[in-house]
Amino acid sequence: MIIMGITLKNAMKLGKFSECELVTGHNGLHKEIEQVTVMEVPNTVKWLKGGELLLTSLFSIKDDMDAQRNLIPSLNNAGVTAIAIKPLSFLNCIPDNLLQQAKLLNFPVIKIPEHVSYLDISTPVMHAIFNHNVVIQEDLLRMKIKNEMEQQYKEEFIRELLFNEFLNDNVIRERGEKYQLSLSRRYVCLLLMREKNNSEFEQSMVMNKVESYTQKYFPGALVGRVRNFICMIVPLEESKESSFKHHCKRLFQDLTYFLGSGRTCIGVGRGGQDINGIRGSFLQAKQAVKLGFSKKHHSDVIFYDDLGVYRLLHQLADEKELVEFFEETVGKLVENDKNYDLNLVQTLTYYFQFNENLKRTSQEMFIHVNTLKYRINKIELLTGYSLQRSDDKMMLYLGLKIHEMLTISS
Repeated sequence: MIIMGITLKNAMKLGKFSECELVTGHNGLHKEIEQVTVMEVPNTVKWLKGGELLLTSLFSIKDDMDAQRNLIPSLNNAGVTAIAIKPLSFLNCIPDNLLQQAKLLNFPVIKIPEHVSYLDISTPVMHAIFNHNVVIQEDLLRMKIKNEMEQQYKEEFIRELLFNEFLNDNVIRERGEKYQLSLSRRYVCLLLMREKNNSEFEQSMVMNKVESYTQKYFPGALVGRVRNFICMIVPLEESKESSFKHHCKRLFQDLTYFLGSGRTCIGVGRGGQDINGIRGSFLQAKQAVKLGFSKKHHSDVIFYDDLGVYRLLHQLADEKELVEFFEETVGKLVENDKNYDLNLVQTLTYYFQFNENLKRTSQEMFIHVNTLKYRINKIELLTGYSLQRSDDKMMLYLGLKIHEMLTISS
C-alpha cells in the first residue's frame, strides 16, 4: 500500500510538535512525512526507506565527530524528510558541524524542548497521516467506482451498437452524443485479442492503457470489452486515411510493449458509415483477428483487406459445401497424418509457401529433397490431384485455406 504523507509544515502545527523549533532547513517545510522513526542506536540509517521524521538525542554518536558530520548527508541521501533532535545533559546543544551540513543541503533540523517527549510528537503526527490516508483511500475508491460504472455504461452501448438489431438511428444519436459518435462519420473497428488471462485488477489496468494509447492515435475512439476482445471503434478521417495503417501498427507496438509476455493480435476491419457499416467492420475485424491469432508464434496487426482468398471463403464459413470441399482435398491428408508420421499437410503448406521450390522447401523443413519428392508423390496419390496441373494445385491450395478456417472455427 502506498502511504500518502503530510507536509512538515502542517505536522509542526500538531500538538506539542508546534512547540519545537525549526533551527535550519526552512526551504524543506514542503517535504512530506510518511512515518516517524526513533534513532538511538548506530547504523539506523541503513534501515530507512525515505519520508521519515527522525527523532533522536544523538546519544549513539555523541562522541563521534565524523559520524555527526556525515549524518545529515546520509539522511538526505536516504530521502529522510527531517530530523528532530532532543539534546540531553550529555549534549547541551545541537553540534555545529551537523548544522553546517544541514544548511548546505537545506535539510530541516528541529530542536525538541526538554519538556516534549517523543510520544508527544509521534502520536499526533502518525494519527494525522493515518486520517489523511483514510480520506485519500475513500476518494480513490469513489473515483474507481465512478470510472467502472462509466466504463460499464460505455461497454453496454458498444454491445447495443454492434448486436441490437432493434436499435434505431435516433437512439444511437442520443446515446452516442456522450461519446462523440456521429453516424455521419466513417468508423473502423479494431479488435485486440490476447492469449494471457488477466485478473480483474489487471484487466482494469489494461483497459485504461488501451484507452489511453488508442486516444493517442485516434482521438474520439470508443473503447470497451466485447466478449473475448477489446473493441476499438475509431473515427476514420478522410484526410488521414493514408496514415491509418501506420497508426494501427504504432498502436500495436505500444500495446505489446506495455502488455509484455503473451501473444497479442489486432484485427482491423474496413471503414464503414452508419450502424451497418460499423457492424460490418466489427465482423471483418473479428475474422482478421481470429485468423491472425490462429497462426503459431504470430503477433501482428491483421487487416481484413489483406486476407486475400480468406475474405471469399469467410462468406461460406457455415456452408456444407465448404466442409465437403475440405474432405475431398486436404481432409485425406489430415487423416493420413493422424496415422503416419509424414506431415503431409505441413509439407504441402511449405511447398506452396516457398513457391514450389523443392530445394528451399526441403531446407526449411530440414528434410532431404528426395524425402520431399516422396511426400509430394504421396500427396498426389492420396488426393488424386496432380501438383503439375494448375487446376489441381488450386484445389489443394483452397483446401489448405479451408482447413485453416475450419481449425479457427473449432
